[in-house]
Amino acid sequence: MVVPPLTNWLIDAFGWRGAFIGLGLGWGVSLSYCAFSFFFDAHDRAKRVRKDAAANNEAVPVATALAGLTPMEALSDSALWRVGISNFMVMVLTIGLMIHLFRS
Repeated sequence: MVVPPLTNWLIDAFGWRGAFIGLGLGWGVSLSYCAFSFFFDAHDRAKRVRKDAAANNEAVPVATALAGLTPMEALSDSALWRVGISNFMVMVLTIGLMIHLFRS
């Protein structure tokens, strides 16, 4: 809903080459920010708390068991494989549809 009018404005203001760069940078920056915000988890926070406590000569908290799967458990989980395969199928179908939407 927002991208087509934005694209038209960018093309009018900067030409199609500038619009291509603007859209790429816009999506790249926004998605990089989203990916970076989810890059760290509870394991990293617990490690930082233990490191800070040790640096300040405080009592180091005991490591607690955190919920989650190990990498090998995640690779052998059929539910995660089904999610990955369905996501792949949706992306292939979407790309196939996008290619055939526009004519030269």
